[in-house]
Amino acid sequence: MSVYNESFNSIYIAIKSILKQTFKNFELILINDNPKNDEINKTLNIISKKDNRIKLIKNEINRGLGYSLNQGVLNASADIVARMDTEDSSLPNRLEKQISFMKKNSDVDLLFTQWIDLNEHEKKELRQPLKKDFKNIKKFFFLKSLLMHPTLMARKKVIVDNPYPEISRPEDVVLWLRLIRKGYVFSIVEEPLYVYRVDRHNIQKRYAKIRVSSENLIIHLISEIKYYWYNIYFLLFVFRTVFEYVVSRNFTIFKFTHARAAIIWKKLF
Repeated sequence: MSVYNESFNSIYIAIKSILKQTFKNFELILINDNPKNDEINKTLNIISKKDNRIKLIKNEINRGLGYSLNQGVLNASADIVARMDTEDSSLPNRLEKQISFMKKNSDVDLLFTQWIDLNEHEKKELRQPLKKDFKNIKKFFFLKSLLMHPTLMARKKVIVDNPYPEISRPEDVVLWLRLIRKGYVFSIVEEPLYVYRVDRHNIQKRYAKIRVSSENLIIHLISEIKYYWYNIYFLLFVFRTVFEYVVSRNFTIFKFTHARAAIIWKKLF
């Protein structure tokens, strides 16, 4: 779990959800990616002393999520690693369910779970991608929201051999593109085991996120075209990303266009 600028309460809730897992034999690696923030330093030092399973790593400077996750993986003792985000929480049996699945399915390289969106009003929405979608991931990855990054459990060697790109965002999407076309096996536990906090009404935050993501992603999509040129669903995804890039150059245009376009996309696919 990489920490940057989150509140003590958010960090504590996320960590507590891991420390209370029914599966006990793990190490929790916290990466401090904001070493100049005294409050974050203090928070992580206090929390890391509460359980001897916690290992604390401090970046020398702010390096971003991709770099931090790579450091976490490289410092992991186990041959299976899992993700966790600050501000979210894992259900108590998440690790147990995922570990059991990975042991029973030795062919699976990357495992995700279904999840629950929890908005700013504490309203829940169940998100349920299915195994059948994963069996045709070269299609449905580009059409649906399948891979909730912080639900990831993976074999360590996969990430060591294919490290996260060190970009601001979307480091996960770029990595999935690479791993899908290399033939790594993705799967999912068909059970919601993660609570993901979303703020649907903060349009400024969503605008900033999509503005940066679309700009960074276009470069990588261009470099991947030589592997995916035959895939109509990839080309549709390129079209969608270019559209997001164009409308996110101006906040007013984005405000009146993006939500409507997202509804149309969901209705189509």
